[in-house]
Amino acid sequence: MISRTLIVGLALVAAFSGACRQDAKNQSRQTRADTVAVEPEPVYDRYWNDLARYLAGLEPLPESRLDSLEKRPEAVEHRRLLQKEWAFKDSILLKKLELWAEKEFPDVRKLNRTVYYPLGGPDFITVHTLFPNAERYVMFGLEPEGKLPDFSKIPPQRLAANLYNARKTLDDLIKLSFFVTRAMIGDLSRADFSGTVVPLLQFVAVRGNTVTDVRRILLDKTGRKVYLNRWDSIPQTTVDSVVTGVEISFKKADAKRAPIQTVEYWSFDAQDVYLKNQKYLTDYLSGLKPATGYMKAGSYLLHYLTFTRARETVLSACDFLLQDDTGIGLRYFDRNVWDLKFYGKYDGPIHLFKEQYQRDLALAYQTDTSVKPIDFLMGYKSPYGSANLMVARKKAAARE
Repeated sequence: MISRTLIVGLALVAAFSGACRQDAKNQSRQTRADTVAVEPEPVYDRYWNDLARYLAGLEPLPESRLDSLEKRPEAVEHRRLLQKEWAFKDSILLKKLELWAEKEFPDVRKLNRTVYYPLGGPDFITVHTLFPNAERYVMFGLEPEGKLPDFSKIPPQRLAANLYNARKTLDDLIKLSFFVTRAMIGDLSRADFSGTVVPLLQFVAVRGNTVTDVRRILLDKTGRKVYLNRWDSIPQTTVDSVVTGVEISFKKADAKRAPIQTVEYWSFDAQDVYLKNQKYLTDYLSGLKPATGYMKAGSYLLHYLTFTRARETVLSACDFLLQDDTGIGLRYFDRNVWDLKFYGKYDGPIHLFKEQYQRDLALAYQTDTSVKPIDFLMGYKSPYGSANLMVARKKAAARE
């Protein structure tokens, strides 16, 4: 006869064995889940990231593809000078801008949708500070996208001059917070490399990203983005019907499984006289919706009747728009469609654009009791101690 003690003991053994088997199953499932979670990172050509860091004056990573260039005295000096400039830019604007944006529109900063930045040249550093999580940044301006030669083939005696031009191009943006188009084109046209692709690479890298690819792009007549095999295959001009640019792919450097983000820069003239024959281009830009928009130091171009198509494209594509007074004139914002908030101080444009004084904007700043101050300077009036920004949110009923 089996004793009660033995029966209890056998039951406990069975229970323990069952628990062990269940734990083993759970552990096996967890192991499989862990295995899925640590997939290897996508393979990319690290040359582009090494090049971006070299141009940006960042310390080279181990086994850099540009190792021989990185050790040259002009590269060491380039790093020393630019690291001082980046620290200055960070302290006078970027840190303050980041804190302000996180306080005023944290919901928009979290979005991974397209960010649209017209007429800003290659000013990626500012738009990425404001909206760091976008899946795609779409920018355009008059400046050509330029070219990137094989750096190993640039004669050593020209490297110092090339790096000097790469730094000089950044002067206005670092000190004034905007590019002067003619000055930038002149600076980079004297180098072996040229165009907006150079500062774009510098900005992507210095913002803590890993560059994974750089490709020249073309918009065909059906509005489809096409990748070109050669930088010199099609001339770069803004007065024809061919729209070309550059696309840089990147990911956050501090996260192994970070998603790939892209910045597209297109070079074209946005006047109606050109856009009227380029419906495929306006269709492409309108197709960005719903997008987040940003504009500053835009030369008031979208105030003019000759830029009606470009202005309407921005207003159509965006349901959130951050801009200073140089973007789209206040008179074009229908208050039945947009909710507006004002920041800083509006005391009119600089003398060069004095005819673009906006009485309605001045009145809004005088009568709106919700205007908030800002503790940073950016835009054309920054050298004079003044800055203004407007946040426009499209009302729910007006969104498509």
